Amino acid sequence: MLVDLVFPVNKQEILKIAEKLDNKVIFIDNQNVTLIRANSENDFKRQIKNVRSNLTIVEGSQKINRIVLENRKVDILLNPEKNILKDSLSHRNSGLNQVLCKLASKNDIAIGFSFNEILNSEDTVKLIGRIKQNIKLSRKYNVKMVFASFTEDPFDMRSVKDLINIAMFLGMTPEEAKKSLSLAKEIIDKNKEKRDKDWIRDDIKVVD
Repeated sequence: MLVDLVFPVNKQEILKIAEKLDNKVIFIDNQNVTLIRANSENDFKRQIKNVRSNLTIVEGSQKINRIVLENRKVDILLNPEKNILKDSLSHRNSGLNQVLCKLASKNDIAIGFSFNEILNSEDTVKLIGRIKQNIKLSRKYNVKMVFASFTEDPFDMRSVKDLINIAMFLGMTPEEAKKSLSLAKEIIDKNKEKRDKDWIRDDIKVVD
């Protein structure tokens, strides 16, 4: 099932737009699906400690990417290229490298990419370059990928068909692009079965 991940700030409006787009959406509600934004290693450790959701997403930064990818409670490292001020003299700094990708693969943590970040970036060209590099690294080291809107603004949503096309523009193959829009649902289902067989299925809002 192809799904988009969004924030429930304008829940009814999002559902209305999702219906028009013929989209199925998963709400990041910090209960069933948690997004952690951490400013430091200690901040991340404090927040991850009590997480019991079926999908745990951590927004990346150069300060915490490694410690996040070492933690098996994490399902998705989102925007690893975020909060990187400058590239090194010899190469583009994208927030990932060989060591981090091997950690992600070992601990079965997907790398997430946000259309909302691209849409609202102050330097879209640089950001897209970093994302393209991270997609290449993810493919090379067999790291799973997730792509979604990750927006709270209904008008920043795109149809899953458009998201697939955008993911392909960023460098994913057609197969990778489709997988990137189904993986979140697969992780949720797997974690539900693993953590709580009696979990109430209210984290996924399917628009028929």
